[in-house]
Amino acid sequence: MKGNLFDRLSFTAAIYRIDWDKPQLAGTFLPSGFQAVVNAEEARTQGIELEGWLHLTDELQLSAGYSYTDAEYTEDFASRLGPSDPFPDFEGSDGGRLPGVPESMATWAVDYIRPVSLLGPSEIHLRVDGFYMSSVVTASSPTSPQFEELSGFDIWNASLTWSNDHWRAGVFVENIGDEKGITAVVRDFVIARPEEALDFLTRPRTFGVIASYSY
Repeated sequence: MKGNLFDRLSFTAAIYRIDWDKPQLAGTFLPSGFQAVVNAEEARTQGIELEGWLHLTDELQLSAGYSYTDAEYTEDFASRLGPSDPFPDFEGSDGGRLPGVPESMATWAVDYIRPVSLLGPSEIHLRVDGFYMSSVVTASSPTSPQFEELSGFDIWNASLTWSNDHWRAGVFVENIGDEKGITAVVRDFVIARPEEALDFLTRPRTFGVIASYSY
């Protein structure tokens, strides 16, 4: 569904359900360290997605989005490196969470654009935006050496730019709160060599300037 109200509010909304047959999973067979893609038995994802844009004035706009996803296995499964391997490297149970899928995600932004007379007709654009992601699991089962539940986190950014028909210049800051969100992990051989465990982090607080010319 999508629509427009009072020439000020635009929105889209969706509800969905997907039934998966033999969904693919990526991971590592241990202790060999071989990367592999295997098939689970069955899974299901369902949820809602919402987006909206509100023009408070001709110069000020708010936008936001939200998604809720319920993603889980609907049948037990176990995969082994070979017939002689006594321990399953990939396994999951009915009702278990799919790895890498956050239950909730949200985005938001505030844009203020004002015409100015600076080196001729031009405009100033102030923007503050961000996103939130809830917790995710990193493997198909808590028994996997690669399994962790990564905490949710939110990131805020801001920028101020000036532009005309050809030039654009400005300053920005990303990850204002210097949030150290973990986006992925590697736990290969973590028992034998724990120093090889890795966390992948969000980019730290970053300041910068931008300049461009269009012709």
